[in-house]
Parts: sequence; C-alpha cells; structure tokens
Amino acid sequence: MTKLDIQSYDLNRWIEEVCANFAGDENDINQIELQLDEKIGRVSFDKEKCIVILSNLLMNAIKHSPAQSSVRVKTELTEDGQYIRISVSDQGIGLKNVDPDKLFVRFYQGDSEQGGSGIGLSYSKILVELHKGKIGAYNNPDKGATFYFELPLSQTITRDIPKNNAYLNELLSSQSSIDIAMPDKDKISSVHLKDYVILVVDDNTALVDYLADDLKDLFKRVLVAYDGEQAYKIACEESPDIIISDVMMPVMNGYELCKAVKENIAVSHIPFILLTARNDEDSRQYGYMLGADSYLEKPFEMKELLAKVVNKLYNRVQTRRHYQQVGEQPVLGENDLTKKDTLFMDKLNQIIVDNLDNTELDIPFLCKQIGMSRASLYNKLKAITDMGANDYINKIRIEQAMKLIAEGNFNFTEISEKVGFASARYFSTSFKQYTGKTPTQYKKETDSKHSV
Repeated sequence: MTKLDIQSYDLNRWIEEVCANFAGDENDINQIELQLDEKIGRVSFDKEKCIVILSNLLMNAIKHSPAQSSVRVKTELTEDGQYIRISVSDQGIGLKNVDPDKLFVRFYQGDSEQGGSGIGLSYSKILVELHKGKIGAYNNPDKGATFYFELPLSQTITRDIPKNNAYLNELLSSQSSIDIAMPDKDKISSVHLKDYVILVVDDNTALVDYLADDLKDLFKRVLVAYDGEQAYKIACEESPDIIISDVMMPVMNGYELCKAVKENIAVSHIPFILLTARNDEDSRQYGYMLGADSYLEKPFEMKELLAKVVNKLYNRVQTRRHYQQVGEQPVLGENDLTKKDTLFMDKLNQIIVDNLDNTELDIPFLCKQIGMSRASLYNKLKAITDMGANDYINKIRIEQAMKLIAEGNFNFTEISEKVGFASARYFSTSFKQYTGKTPTQYKKETDSKHSV
C-alpha cells in the first residue's frame, strides 16, 4: 500500500453496491436497511480502501447480530458540515465487555469476542485516518451498537502515504496515551529503518501477514515465521537486526525461542521483543531472565511497537559508535549490549591484542581462536561494530600504537613492527586514516599535553 487513489464517486450508489454483496440468507440476518441521505452527491475517496472499511464494519455488525435481525447503514452530513458520516448499526449486545478506548487498537478483543485476530477494526482505523477522516463507535439507545466512519468533503487529491522516518515521526507524534519510553527526535533521526531487517513471529498467520504488510515499506526487509522453531532457523540463516515474537506458539514458544537465540553466540546480539497478553510481573521477569530485551503487552498500537523498535535499534547505533571510535571510547549504556556479547567482544579484543605481532593474525586465525565460522564471525562483528574483521583488527592495531607513542619508549619503525604493520609507510598511512593525524603530529600533541 503506497498511496491513496482519491477519485470522485456517487457515495450512496457506491454504498448500495457494497451492501448488495452482504445481502442474503447466508449471513443469517433478515436484511440490510439503507437510510441514505439523498442530498449527498459525489464524494472523493479511495474506493478500494473504503470498500475494506465499510466491509469490515458490516462484517462486524453481522457477526454480532442475532438471527433474523437487521443491520442499518446510514449516510448523513455531520453537524459542522465538514464530513460525510457512514454508520452501520446492529441489534446485538452492544459494546458490552469492551473498552471503548481500545476498540480500534490492533489485536484488541473484548471479553465477548468469538475468535478472530482483532485486526479488522484497527486496519479500518488506519485507512480512515489516511483519508484524514474519523472513526468511532457507541451504544444505541435501545440495543446494539453503531460503528461509523467520516470522510472529509474537501479531500480531492491523491496523496502518498508517508514513508520511513517521516512515517515514524507521524506515528510517534501523539504520545499522551502511550505509557512507554518514546524515542526522542535524536533517536529517530539516528535510526534509519530502511537499513534494518526485522523478523516477526506468531502462529496467527493472518496477524503476522498483516503486520508484515504494515512494516514492509518501513524496513529493508520483513521476515516472517509462524512458530519458534521456524523463526530460530531463519534467525541463524538471515541474522535479522531485531526479532518480534509472540509468547504463546506451538512447537517452540516465544520464551524458548528467546532462550535459544540468546544462548547462540552467533545471534545473541539480536534485540528481542516479546509480545504477550500476560502482563504479570512473573511472566516479565521470566522473559528478561531468558534474555528478552523488551516486552510489549497486547493490545498495542503500531506506534508503540515502532517506539520499542527504535529504542532498541538506537542502542545498536550507540554500540557501533562505541566500537568504531579509535582511542577513548564512549561508555556503553546498560542496555546497549548483553553481558554475553560484551564478554565476546572482550575476548575478541584480547585475542587480537595478544597476537598483534603474530604474522598469522588474520580472519581464519580469529575464527579458530574464537570458535566460530567465517560467516558467523563476520555477521556478529558487522552487527555489533558495523566493521569487517580486517578493519577491526587494524583499528586495534592503531589503538595499541597510540598507547606506545604516548609512552615514548619506541620509535615509529619499532612501533609499526610491534603492532603488526608490514612497513612504517603503511603504518603511517593507516594511522592517519584512523586518527586524522600522522604519527609525528600525534606524538607532538601528546608530548605537549604531558608537558603542561
């Protein structure tokens, strides 16, 4: 879904055509009553997307209507004269056991819900808001409920749906009702979602496919899996940048998947968000104990999910800055890297430092010492530092050279040999590439600081 195709249509005739598809005994209702305001003429909207909206409201009304009852579809101009309201009323139990504030929240199901994934009304809300319209519901005075959506009379153009960070900013612009840590503008600008691959896991195929469709325009790729075992295989093969998984699944549940990912050093760095309908503290603590990076309680809005994702990916950005910077490095935040991955990087750094003058220090040597395949080491190091192994080795070489220059006990030729450079010229060129200064310039600056 990339844009709205706004065209002008005879609204009442269009409604008659849509409702005709729902008439008949197979729907187990007596009839669909039409109360269409004849004064309403042509209205501009995206026909296909509004078919989805009206169809969802009709299906919802039919689903909750007793046998041989009727569903009423009505059109009218709103009191302010700015919108056309299309309403669908049923004669069912009304909004009983339903939180009106969460009615159009994705994945929300009231206590009286009989099956379904709870995505139809939420999807309708998204489509209505893309039209700059409104959607809502209320109990009827006698019995049943009315669901409605409103389309602005002034909409006459086709407009693109905002993408990537612009879309994210729009989703995060209304924060008052969201009780989670919302990312600030600096975080949003630092995280370019189009650079990342996301894995979504849930045994509800409709829910997964729907989420994937919503996210596909924001991310580089959206991978999907329908159970934990399938997801674990994908995670090991594809090394996504973040995993979002439901807890309750067959074969391997979300807890087991999280544990498997966090125990595998090749993929343990991947941020893991658990989706759950259980919000008790014991469940949360169990998930965190297994290595989950964050929880998101169902039901949730897309902006809540994206806020979680941005916060976790921002931690990745900070981690990469930490390891890319030559010399004194910024301190890692508590949640930027797991303990297992910190230990991995410490071990890798020590292996490199201990073997700087070893002519065999190369990628095969590192793989053997660290106990990983070439591909796994590359994916791991790339994910944490955004650097290849050779570049990272050279970075460590330069950092050690900086220490030796500051100590002042060796000349540049001796230092280049001690840190593993084949020649003093190559050492000087690499030193300037990483630090922006020649070894001589760096020594002068260091000496002047010590003399002060």
